[in-house]
Amino acid sequence: MGGCCGSSEQEVNKFEKGSSTDISKGPLANRGCTDIICLAIFLVHLAGFVAVTFSGVQDGNPRKLYAPRDYQGAYCGVAENWNGGPDLEKTESLAYTMNLSATVDNAAKQMMCSSGAESVLRNVENFDILGYRCACCKDPCLGCEGSYGVADLANPSDIAATITARMNELTTGAADFFNPSGMNGDMFNNIWAEATKYFNEVCLPDCVNAINGPRNRTVTYSPAPDDPLYTTWQALLASGNEDIVNTMQTSFTFSALNADVCPYEASKCVPMPGVDLADLHGGYCQFSLTAGALDAVGGAAGQALEASGMFEIRNATSSSLGTALGDIQSTLSVLVIVCFIAVVVGMVYLVFFRFFIGVMIWFAIFLMLLLLIAGGAFCIVKSTQCEGATLLESGQQMGVAVAITAGTAASNAVTGTDASEGLSGIGKDYCGVQQRTQSGKLCMNWADSPNTFDGLNTTCHSGSGTSELSRNYCRNPYEASTIWCYTTESTPDAPRWELCQPIGVIAPKCQRGYSVEGQSARDVVKISGFIIWALAVLWIILVCCMYRRIALAVAINKVAAVFIMEQPFILLLPVIQSLISLVWILLWTLSATFLVSQVPDNYTPKDAYATYEEAYGTEEVPGKCTDKWPTGFVWKDDDCGSLIDPKCWKCAPPRYVAGPHDMRFLYSFFSLLWNNALIIAFGQFIIAGAVAIWFFTPRSRGKRSVGTVKTATWWAFRYHWGSLCLGAFIIALVQFIRYCMKYLEKQGQAQKNYVMVVIMRVTQCCIWCFEKCLKFLNKNAYIQMALLGTNFCTSAKNAFTLIGRNFLRFGAIAMLGWFTHLIGYLFIAAATAVIGYFLLQAMYPEANPVAPMIIYICVGYVVGQLYMNIFGLAVDTCLQCFIAVEEMGGEPEDNSQKFVPNALTNFVKQIPTPPEEDKAKE
Repeated sequence: MGGCCGSSEQEVNKFEKGSSTDISKGPLANRGCTDIICLAIFLVHLAGFVAVTFSGVQDGNPRKLYAPRDYQGAYCGVAENWNGGPDLEKTESLAYTMNLSATVDNAAKQMMCSSGAESVLRNVENFDILGYRCACCKDPCLGCEGSYGVADLANPSDIAATITARMNELTTGAADFFNPSGMNGDMFNNIWAEATKYFNEVCLPDCVNAINGPRNRTVTYSPAPDDPLYTTWQALLASGNEDIVNTMQTSFTFSALNADVCPYEASKCVPMPGVDLADLHGGYCQFSLTAGALDAVGGAAGQALEASGMFEIRNATSSSLGTALGDIQSTLSVLVIVCFIAVVVGMVYLVFFRFFIGVMIWFAIFLMLLLLIAGGAFCIVKSTQCEGATLLESGQQMGVAVAITAGTAASNAVTGTDASEGLSGIGKDYCGVQQRTQSGKLCMNWADSPNTFDGLNTTCHSGSGTSELSRNYCRNPYEASTIWCYTTESTPDAPRWELCQPIGVIAPKCQRGYSVEGQSARDVVKISGFIIWALAVLWIILVCCMYRRIALAVAINKVAAVFIMEQPFILLLPVIQSLISLVWILLWTLSATFLVSQVPDNYTPKDAYATYEEAYGTEEVPGKCTDKWPTGFVWKDDDCGSLIDPKCWKCAPPRYVAGPHDMRFLYSFFSLLWNNALIIAFGQFIIAGAVAIWFFTPRSRGKRSVGTVKTATWWAFRYHWGSLCLGAFIIALVQFIRYCMKYLEKQGQAQKNYVMVVIMRVTQCCIWCFEKCLKFLNKNAYIQMALLGTNFCTSAKNAFTLIGRNFLRFGAIAMLGWFTHLIGYLFIAAATAVIGYFLLQAMYPEANPVAPMIIYICVGYVVGQLYMNIFGLAVDTCLQCFIAVEEMGGEPEDNSQKFVPNALTNFVKQIPTPPEEDKAKE
């Protein structure tokens, strides 16, 4: 029995007949409990997880993960919000009101920065006129990229007329506000292209009625105290100019919703004129236009505007975890159907997989060779690609040159001729026998060409008795860049003439430069191509040298396929695993939502900051609000009030936290990893045990009739639960460390510490590689455990030595397995996602498909991984079983006791008989 690896079991080196490792009659049935203390520790850990869950339920609020949030981060429908935020218990819908600062900004700047306003301000005592001109970008000053694009108003009377007309469309709700020919036509496109800028997100009791509720409050616009034009606004108010002062006091006054409907400052509760709201889902509202606005812009244009505005708002919120969870929650029925479909797709794929396994393996080998050849060709062609030419054109020219060179060399070898292909300068002296252009088109005889050529080189082929004019060799009678000829192509779009290159020149010099700049860079690309081709040659040699091992791998894959065919109940294992995993993940997710929603009160600073850069940060400097992960967001309080040192930028907390802020979450997360690894370990052991029992069952008894899955499941739960817990714990621990490194990487990104980010990424890569090695070793240890009944540590040692003795065989299996498994993952995931998308569109056409589709792909991938694990484990177990047969000297002589599957019998016959058996026969 023993503790975790505390047993005194003897280490096993090889399988031997007549010893404790003789499994010629099947996996050892005389077993005992292994690593029982590890099972006790696991059960105590589960009790701790339950305690952590109950602790989180008392304080957490999962609704914060998906509930709508207003512009300052307060949750709709929640009474107590962070940092003394508003009581929004009775306002559960996220609606959109006018952002006064952004909407009025254009009209206010047109008024304050006009020539009429400047003439008034020059008469204001002690007014900083130079600062004013900089704030209006009338002069090239720091912070200005150009002058404001607003029409100038020459005098106060023009200001009163124009600004009053523009503001009336905003304050009275005139439909002309959306008419491109109205006074605010220049804002028409901007508002809908940047909906998140011109609207405030506020919580209202509902979407439809509240926005049109009573408006007994008023608010008069004024720039925020930190706005460079704030002092200009105050100076104009105090200027005494009747036209300007009256305009500012009357035209910039808005009516706002009552506080019982909109529990915010009046400046945040001004409805946008011409805009109505409609219910979307999950407490979110969507845009719609009033009848007057629709008449002003037309029905079709109005629908397009509604869609564009909602699209902008959706883009701004789609990245939030809460919205994603809301989309998933609202389409949960589709997710359930997709889970079932993924299981069906996996079953169908795995059943048909056995018919094509041999073809797929040899196809994978051939495809790898093609990839290496194509990769080398790509690099070599890329190194000679001319600027402006496509890669296909360059490859075609190179292919034509190679074909012509080879054909000419063969012809010369037969005829004994040896024409000179020398070329200097632009080719005036060329006397070669090239008859085709760079693209492979046949040249026309010069005598048949549309022009006569007095400058044709007639010194070539002297004494041959044939005039140059009667030949179709490439020449350069004109001042072209190199030799050329007329083509025999007769189609209208065919080129009349083309350049040639001498036979033997594979890559001509590019007249306009190369696609890859620099000779050294081109040399590196070309050498890389030859290296890849060398790898292709090595690949061929490797396949030839390992032909027998590859043939063994093919046979073992066929045996694994036969196992699945004869033991179809094994296909239910991933279904059960999927259901158990789904239930566990749902329970864990429910538990985790209570934990991660508990954002500490002091997690986010409550101070206000003078600038956006100070609050949010820059590319090099972290912001006060965003210097840790998970990060919240930054918002501006336009009513910050202070005039001397205005600080209007404030922080909003994130929806969730994950990390050392709450050790309960770390415990819960490790529990997730441990249980996930344990579910996989149980599946691997049961498959290994089932395959081993089936493999060693005599053919005369009928392998189909053996209850392999039932026996293997009994072994797993009765004898080896503790060992499986130990193996899963090791994997979970390594994964937990890797995720901790990921968390530190996120912290480095938030703190702009890019050196730390790189270090954490490299560390994660190393840990990931180590994790893959451990998973491979664990899988083979579970097979040893199924065969011999040993504890985890002994099984791991045995597996390690077995792999060392047969590393080429394991390498061949691994080399071929990754390709077949990849096809399975991709097929099941893709088929599941496609079917899920069409179901989602049919059942919930209004839902945002991004988050659900991600979940569907993940479901398909997980199910695909579970199904392909059956085949992969069957292959690995069959390999170990074959090695055991080989080390034990083959199968029994008695035909009634022969058990090796038919696909492997030829390999078993080639196993040499042990010397002791030869002596016994003698």
